[in-house]
Amino acid sequence: MGLEKPLDEIREADLQRLIENQVSEQKTMEYKRDLPGRSDEQRKDFLADVSSFANAVGGHLIYGMAAESGVPMQLIGVEAEADATILALESSIRSGVAPRIPGVQMRGVGLQNGRNTFVVRVPESFAAPHMLTYKGTSRFFSRTSNGKYQLDVAEIRSAFLLSETAAERIREFRAERIAKLLAEVTPLQMEGGARIVLHIVPLGAFAHASQIDISKSVNDVLRHLTPIYHSGFSNHRYTFDGYLTYHTQHESQHADAHLQLYRNGIIESVDASFLEPYDNEMIIASLPFEQRLIERLGEYLQVLERLRIEPPFIVMLSLLGVSMYGLVFGSRGGTDFFDRNNLILPEVLLENFGVDVAATLKPAFDSVWNSAGRPGSPYYKGTKWIGK
Repeated sequence: MGLEKPLDEIREADLQRLIENQVSEQKTMEYKRDLPGRSDEQRKDFLADVSSFANAVGGHLIYGMAAESGVPMQLIGVEAEADATILALESSIRSGVAPRIPGVQMRGVGLQNGRNTFVVRVPESFAAPHMLTYKGTSRFFSRTSNGKYQLDVAEIRSAFLLSETAAERIREFRAERIAKLLAEVTPLQMEGGARIVLHIVPLGAFAHASQIDISKSVNDVLRHLTPIYHSGFSNHRYTFDGYLTYHTQHESQHADAHLQLYRNGIIESVDASFLEPYDNEMIIASLPFEQRLIERLGEYLQVLERLRIEPPFIVMLSLLGVSMYGLVFGSRGGTDFFDRNNLILPEVLLENFGVDVAATLKPAFDSVWNSAGRPGSPYYKGTKWIGK
């Protein structure tokens, strides 16, 4: 028993249960009585702990917990203000570890004694290995059940190779799915040719054997499993890969949109309805195109959070079969046509659930507009989506 629940739901009682159940320090847990001090050695030790979790399988650092021989004994807390402490720890990680570790989360848990306990959740990183760089240090750390240790040259080389393999598997998954969609090899027969495809891939999707128990969890999130440009779906069912929702036109048995939730947490949403010809013109209304994607991505992230699928996530947007389409901005007369048939847009990284979804999607939207001959999306002011 550890701290499996979302970080913002952790309370003092959850930390007390670690003591009651004698959850000892292990590869994924470490207890600290005091916060990191200001000396160089104490800061290096903190950064070594964080990077070792990221370079292994992730885990938790808990500050304000007294332990003996690795067994938690007393939740004493520390005299420190939560927000300021978290900002200082986050700043230390950003400046003292390279490359940056995505997805680190922190929470101050108030105790009845008036003090705070700090929980630092470090995900397994697929940008690993991460090097401790504070004050000119150049060391790599990982973890075993006995705690952190420094990697040797062979282990560092192996870590780099594993990181490249994880990234390549994500790219291969996307390429395979795009190829099948173009070849009409889909979960069910679909209408039309042009499609908008959104993939959300947890970075841990291909790293572990653990999978979602679809039969137990899907009812809690079903209403949010709606294809991108629809307000609902016509039907839903289990599949070999996980769970599928889809929308069909009343006069047709073919689907014009579907969403597949995979057992490893990947979400694929495909829509052909938004690219249907309008008054015999092949156009894309650019404002609702961006607005609905932003809104729907936010809902899909809620699904992943409720399913306890941990960030970071890779978000990938693709537009297929769009060479004859024009992107409309403002009046119908401002139509710009794409310079290629399939837009396989750059991946974007979502580090945690609290990020600005619209700002995250900006590079992908800019690439869509670039393909239509424009310098970028006109609906942003800086990184803020203004929608006009």
